Amino acid sequence: MATSPTTGPATPINIRCARCGVESAERSCFFVPERHGKPPHYIRCITCEQRRLQTTVRRGFAGVLTVTLWPILILAVVAHLPNSWYLLCSSLLYPLAVVAHELGHALTARILGLEVGAITIGYGHTPWRFEVASIPVRIHALPLSGSVLLGSRSLQFLRTRLWIATLMGPMTNALLIAALVHWWGSLEQRFGAVLPALFLAINFLVVTGNLIPRYIPRLGRRLRSDGLALVQIPRTPVSKLHRYLFAALQMRAHSRFEAGDVKGAKEDLTQALQRVPGEPSLTLGQAACFYYLGQYTAARSVLTSLLEGAAAQGPHFQAAVRSSLAFTLLMEDPDAGAESPSLRQADKLSAESFEMYPCILAFRSTRSLVLSAVGRCDEATHLLDHVLYAHASRQERSHQEASRAFALRKSGRLREARAIAERAAGLDRTTLTFLVTFGLSAA
Repeated sequence: MATSPTTGPATPINIRCARCGVESAERSCFFVPERHGKPPHYIRCITCEQRRLQTTVRRGFAGVLTVTLWPILILAVVAHLPNSWYLLCSSLLYPLAVVAHELGHALTARILGLEVGAITIGYGHTPWRFEVASIPVRIHALPLSGSVLLGSRSLQFLRTRLWIATLMGPMTNALLIAALVHWWGSLEQRFGAVLPALFLAINFLVVTGNLIPRYIPRLGRRLRSDGLALVQIPRTPVSKLHRYLFAALQMRAHSRFEAGDVKGAKEDLTQALQRVPGEPSLTLGQAACFYYLGQYTAARSVLTSLLEGAAAQGPHFQAAVRSSLAFTLLMEDPDAGAESPSLRQADKLSAESFEMYPCILAFRSTRSLVLSAVGRCDEATHLLDHVLYAHASRQERSHQEASRAFALRKSGRLREARAIAERAAGLDRTTLTFLVTFGLSAA
């Protein structure tokens, strides 16, 4: 911290998000645009930025139409058939090309001894979620894109194996093009010339679109195109290759956690920690599994040891550990009283994490719980009315409602608290463990 010989330590200057209005002195909580950088030219917090970059259904569909509309129009003019017919065919053939592309990555990876952490097709709502050979598969409402997360048990020839598995995505589409050309006569005789030509054009666009080296915004993150990955993989330093030793297991744990299988997620994280003992992100995830299973003492033990070395992991990780530990201390005895040493520590830790990242809804909900526990229920409820919750996930809204129910219970409004607790459980069943601890649910 800067100091002045006359005034002493300088007061930290708060930065404010222009979209949601949260303020913090923690610089990493915000995206501050460069003077001559790309728009938008206003400050936004990391949560607002993630939502701004998130691929929406409308934006994704428009993007697909942009790359597929011109071959559709050409074929429509040549064949003299309604454009709507080709749009319908494209809506069926494009997902088929995407699935083939992702299967090319996944099958090649398995042949080369790599691990597949998850296969994701599309974006938006997730109507289908299942596992194939222990690999989580998520099919979203609009299957217009995809991704495969890879990992490995060893670093031996890892760059080469990753490079080949990455190449085989677009190569699968190229092989489909070759097959269409080879069997063109029989396909034309059976389906006519238009459908094979449309599928050929779509596969060609998938190949070229994926081989262009670029970053692709998806779900608030920047993912590498296959072309960029092919350029970068051979130059990846060994220090960055180590993450592949646990990446697949970590992703499987995340997918199972989202599906409500907390025990399965904990087993995956435990297995990953056997490969890379002490990996901070895995340890934090394991602690989360402990407290979702109601094993608060085990979670507190893990988080306390993790907090000691959190300073080396950056401010965001420090805040996550502090918030998780505050939550665990509270859950061990929610009615301990404001003078309880554990609640006083939880109050301090939750205040620190929330002050650093007030835009992260998990920290905000935890801070609300602690404020209710120490008797500041009005402040707790006020935190839960923030505009950021308007676009929250189901799990985040469930935590919001659970925190609101706890505040009402501490205020003596038990009937209202139970009604809201029921709503929280309806949004996310994993919240039931916490509601039982609060005395707001019997199951």
